[in-house]
Amino acid sequence: MAAGRFVVPPYFPARDRDFNLLSGALLYVYQNETTTKVNIYTDVALTVLSSNPVVANSSGQFPAIYADAGTESVPVLYSVSVTTSTGASPGNPFNFDNYRPSVDWETATLALAEAAADSAAAAAT
Repeated sequence: MAAGRFVVPPYFPARDRDFNLLSGALLYVYQNETTTKVNIYTDVALTVLSSNPVVANSSGQFPAIYADAGTESVPVLYSVSVTTSTGASPGNPFNFDNYRPSVDWETATLALAEAAADSAAAAAT
């Protein structure tokens, strides 16, 4: 099991449509394309459970969270959702399917772009 870090570039830090920081924003992690929450962790060894949802601090910053990323040939994918502290949409998009936690910013950005494109294509059909 390889650990990967969740980095969702549009929401690191969490901001609303007007780019205001979202104190107390919530980041949920689900089994891919479901609303079934999964275990996420605060450490790269995947030994210390984190709450799900993860709560952003007053500056909209989420703490580091990790999950099983699988392998290059068999990745583990997740659905990720970011909401305001009240559960409302902070802007578009805020739900991402087919998201793979990663170990670096470039890979995370690419994974997010691919997930957003897949979601847009599915919605257009």
